[in-house]
Amino acid sequence: MRCFNLFLLPLMFLVSCVNLEEVPVGVKPNFGTTEIDIKNDTTITSANLIWSSITIHEDVRVDVVTAQLTSSKFLMKEGASIMIHGSAHITDVDFIAEGKNAICGKEGVRLDVDGVQYIMPEGGSCFDTGDDLPVELLYFKTTLKNNEVLIEWSTATEINNEKFIVERSIDKKNWVGIATIEGAGNSSVPLKYDYLDEQVPNASVIYYRLKQVDFDGATTIYGPSAISNADVVPELTIYPNPIRYGEKLNVLSNTNGFDVNLFDTTGRLYGQFSTDNNYLEIPMIYGVGLLLVEVKTFSGNTRTEKVIVN
Repeated sequence: MRCFNLFLLPLMFLVSCVNLEEVPVGVKPNFGTTEIDIKNDTTITSANLIWSSITIHEDVRVDVVTAQLTSSKFLMKEGASIMIHGSAHITDVDFIAEGKNAICGKEGVRLDVDGVQYIMPEGGSCFDTGDDLPVELLYFKTTLKNNEVLIEWSTATEINNEKFIVERSIDKKNWVGIATIEGAGNSSVPLKYDYLDEQVPNASVIYYRLKQVDFDGATTIYGPSAISNADVVPELTIYPNPIRYGEKLNVLSNTNGFDVNLFDTTGRLYGQFSTDNNYLEIPMIYGVGLLLVEVKTFSGNTRTEKVIVN
């Protein structure tokens, strides 16, 4: 048995044993755990589920169009498989695989696992959940040094890794490749990489991400990481506020490492997040209204901000 953490997608789960059945979670999370057993081949057209325990039984195939799963447990029995047709986001999920099983995606499908995006190559691709992923990243970080940005990352292992592409953006929508770094192909020892961006654009916040490309064309995206290019940098920046439901809240620190807790006004905990880097994105999928965002830096400072979700 192998356990590891994954991250998934949105807020209504359509599932049953044979026919689809709607199991609504509600606008706000249901604080009781929802138990879901999938015992027969099933198609899920749309799912957005929080705090649930899901089991896919032996030799069962689940076809997923779009799905989001947060703060849950996921068990795949021997021979179970998942085929993703659109996109899937998995966040803070304890994923347990028993025996041989697979997660597959058609060409161009995006699988977002704890903020890491896997983009399926031409013809589609699968990976056995009992196998290690092609590249195990130890860290990916950015540091502002005298109007230049140092991008650093390290891998624990590499399998079939052709190259890395460093990309930059000022809006997280339009990305530009600024460097291509040759990968090690196959490696079982830690390796370190870096690139110095000497042409930093004139923007208040600049984002960087790392695109890893296999020899077969499969792509994995790590990040983004971010730096503030302002003359005076506050210790913590939380934006946007107000924010629309379903968008991602940005938390940017001038030091590496912080924890984030989300509460409602009664003090009920909605979610917990952590990063060793200076930047974190948090999906706002916990309903609309007022949320309290508590950020604790590893240096010991705490800040709490009221965020309005529309």
